[in-house]
Amino acid sequence: MTRSGTSTAIAGGDTAPQRDVEFICPECRAVLRLDDSELRCANGHCFAVRDRVFNLLPGNPAPAVIHDAAYHAAVKDEWGDLNQLDTERNRFYHRQIDDYITERCGPDSRILEIGGGVGFDLQLLMQRGLVCGGYVFSEISEDLCRFAANNVNDPRMRFVTLDAHHIPFPDNYFDVIYMVAALHHFEQTGPAFGELVRVCRPNGSIVCGIEPNRRMMALVKAGTSVLRRLTPAKRHSPSDDKAEGFTREELAKLAELHGLKLVRLEPVWLLSGGLHLGLEAVYRLFRLNRRIRPPGALERAILRLDQGLLKLPGLRSLAWHYSAFYVKP
Repeated sequence: MTRSGTSTAIAGGDTAPQRDVEFICPECRAVLRLDDSELRCANGHCFAVRDRVFNLLPGNPAPAVIHDAAYHAAVKDEWGDLNQLDTERNRFYHRQIDDYITERCGPDSRILEIGGGVGFDLQLLMQRGLVCGGYVFSEISEDLCRFAANNVNDPRMRFVTLDAHHIPFPDNYFDVIYMVAALHHFEQTGPAFGELVRVCRPNGSIVCGIEPNRRMMALVKAGTSVLRRLTPAKRHSPSDDKAEGFTREELAKLAELHGLKLVRLEPVWLLSGGLHLGLEAVYRLFRLNRRIRPPGALERAILRLDQGLLKLPGLRSLAWHYSAFYVKP
């Protein structure tokens, strides 16, 4: 998707300066203007800008938001191992999301990433030479935003601390909005999803990637409670303790409620999910220093088998996660 105006290539090639990003106040939705090291609105709300990070959290975030931000900041250095990100079974489905984004972005497109963690997907997109007009990386934790910013030496990018229930951007602003394993962390799914729709432009895309299947998440929680009793305490996300995940029907219902078109609903993991959880159980039970990584060839073989099995209607409801791809008419 393209729009007229100056463009920027996120990775590689000749680039022109990015147009300034427009912010609105998350408290009152008035226009924010940069004044020295602060963003200010006409109603007196101020937000700090430090080390390339725009902190636009509202003044009184919910306790769950505060606790989750603290957890994310505490585990940033072990994020990759904690979530087993750099494995074939994870990269395959992250690439599926990245392919969708890349196909829908042109030199003037604006992208918003919600809950970007340590910047894993941002790095994947940069490595493949994503071209767009601007990219906003966001997180609930200022420390995580700063961590991601320190790993990206590109002044054209914007790093923003925000609460998805109060997104500090104007209506119809982004061409692509995406998140990976973040939607189930929202305190109130309906209002937060409504904010995503508000800032998405007509014909734009909203991607909710690798969201846990409600049925399978109940099974995971049962197993996790047993592991926690058998093994030393490990840090974990407060939001994950509360989150219930989504059924396929609930993800489709989100489209209906918010006037979107659900263009794809991809199941994620079947046997690969069993492998993932089995390795996590071994790591915890035997108190290993790092999680075990199986041979790449074995993971690829299991993924190929999963792809065939997940085409069967009866097994799709047993997928561990789903990736939902929406378009705003």
